[in-house]
Amino acid sequence: METGETDKVLETKVEPFGLLLRWDGFEVQWAWMSKINDLVNYSFGSREVNQPSMLPEVIRALKSRSGTLETVLYSRRFSPITMLPAIVLDGSDESASMWFNFHNAVALESSSSEKKSLLRKQHLESVEGEPVFLEKTDENWEFAVINSFPQARGIVNRAADMKLAVADSRQNVGKWVIRVDVGKRGADFVAASEGKAVWSGYSEEGNVEGMLYDIVNVMHRDGKGPEDLIIRIAGAGAVELKSSLSRFFKDIHLFGDTDFEGLKSLAV
Repeated sequence: METGETDKVLETKVEPFGLLLRWDGFEVQWAWMSKINDLVNYSFGSREVNQPSMLPEVIRALKSRSGTLETVLYSRRFSPITMLPAIVLDGSDESASMWFNFHNAVALESSSSEKKSLLRKQHLESVEGEPVFLEKTDENWEFAVINSFPQARGIVNRAADMKLAVADSRQNVGKWVIRVDVGKRGADFVAASEGKAVWSGYSEEGNVEGMLYDIVNVMHRDGKGPEDLIIRIAGAGAVELKSSLSRFFKDIHLFGDTDFEGLKSLAV
């Protein structure tokens, strides 16, 4: 079981055992994880960061408020990602880099620093087809987190969401389950069907129409209609997005009650 509270200051009521971190290029979000009896409690916070060079200061402040942590997980939101079956990559780093650059050529053109970054791979071995998520790391974010928390482990945000969507889809045979983690500056979304990972995408700030186009395009290619979709939305702007998508889809649900709900998926 779990509970949650929003805490805009760096404060926890009991000693935490873990920390979850996310960065979207403009804002750092965090969730302290603590345990009271058998309940996992989440204490949320956030801070806007105008310059990436200020990231180390933010993370050091979090470090100063914590003791020894068992778990530190971190991710990047709203970034280009490629999802491929493991068999296509055959364990080759060169192949992974080639496929990622091919799929994200346009997005990478806008940031030379992204091209110099290392590639993070997350393999979902428990999912049918064993999808692998490929993501270019953000050097400033990586440095800030690892410098303060050497034990931290990087997570691909959409890979974490996909595990939950896949589990959900196994209980909804014949349906596509789409999870949308929306924020002030974009949205990450994934789709699963009958235990398989079928699609992953993201949108820039305010581009609801673009996200809708992507959903409909992939849906039609798979022979699905609006009635075949279950959409679950969480995060800042979830209510507004639900209203926009309700013009086209009927089975839409909000999950969680805070802007930070998607953070919890990192720990699954």
